[in-house]
Amino acid sequence: MKTQYDHFIHGNWRAPLDGQYFDKVDPASEDLLTRVARGSEADIDAAVKDAHAAFPAWKALGVTRRAG
Repeated sequence: MKTQYDHFIHGNWRAPLDGQYFDKVDPASEDLLTRVARGSEADIDAAVKDAHAAFPAWKALGVTRRAG
């Protein structure tokens, strides 16, 4: 497991725009497992914008290709 995870948007790992992360802790031992990007409204807006831009090319793919 990596020590930190960013957002995966449009095929790329991106740090959260406001730089905030939250800790993921093992519930049994309370050890820190990793840090995960905390999505803000701006991060969500960026992901939606990229999804809209990617949709025409994705829609043009065959069903088998989209499923894989």
